[in-house]
Amino acid sequence: EYYTKGDTLGLTGTARVAKNDVVLFWTKRERWTFTYPAGRMVKIKEDDSDPCVIGRVCAARFAECPIPYDSLPMPDAWKTDSAFLTCYRNALLDRGITSEENGDRVIEAGSNGFEGTGGIGVGEPNQLILRTGDTLFITKDFYGIKDTLLCWYGGRCTPTREVYLLRTIKGQFFYQHGRKGRSRLRAPLPDMSVASRARLHANMLFTSGLSWEHAEIPAQLRTDPVFLASYRTEVVRLVEEAEKRKKRNDALRVLAGGLKGGIIGAGLTGAFIKSEDRPYWGTPMPD
Repeated sequence: EYYTKGDTLGLTGTARVAKNDVVLFWTKRERWTFTYPAGRMVKIKEDDSDPCVIGRVCAARFAECPIPYDSLPMPDAWKTDSAFLTCYRNALLDRGITSEENGDRVIEAGSNGFEGTGGIGVGEPNQLILRTGDTLFITKDFYGIKDTLLCWYGGRCTPTREVYLLRTIKGQFFYQHGRKGRSRLRAPLPDMSVASRARLHANMLFTSGLSWEHAEIPAQLRTDPVFLASYRTEVVRLVEEAEKRKKRNDALRVLAGGLKGGIIGAGLTGAFIKSEDRPYWGTPMPD
């Protein structure tokens, strides 16, 4: 059990703790943090398998804080870590914080590359990275045509199969094999390193049903040990998340009276093979 009183958090049977010292605490069902310095209690929705959870927690804590970024009470190692900075900044963007004037102390003017935080400043162009390695900087918004073309207003179009990554102030987007429409990376890439590209390919190929031999991965990456290790790690993480969602959805269907339909569907042996019934949910994996 816990209680709050004034500027402190109390746990039954223990000493009280200052709210400003609490980064995260959780009960059996919920996770919480406190805004800094006001001490308002905020619920955290992300689970601990989310690689961006620390950045999201800090964004929830400091979104309303008037203190400059360099002076925020967090470990110095976090403040200079490119992955943390990207996650933190994108979490602020989700809250509508897009400039230094309304609280973002990470975005710097002229930062339009994949260096450092990888941030795109207010008013700067979007980035369209193609599979050829070319990067286009576009000031207009995007739209799709029949899920085969990605176009931008006042400009031209490019086939979606040639798109590697679309990076905008709203997040980072990619095209998943066999799926319609753009998908958003839950944890944005801080750079275009080998490890980052491994994460991107894992998301693009998840549940694709392709074999490793037929997966569209550049030859130089297929033998890179860093790429292979990072790719495996990301696929395993995606599978674990999919399994959790499936269990939760199955439980909800049972509670809603959908058990009968599930039994009938399960009896159609051999009619089709679902993604979750295949190794790694039908995602190509190296030997």
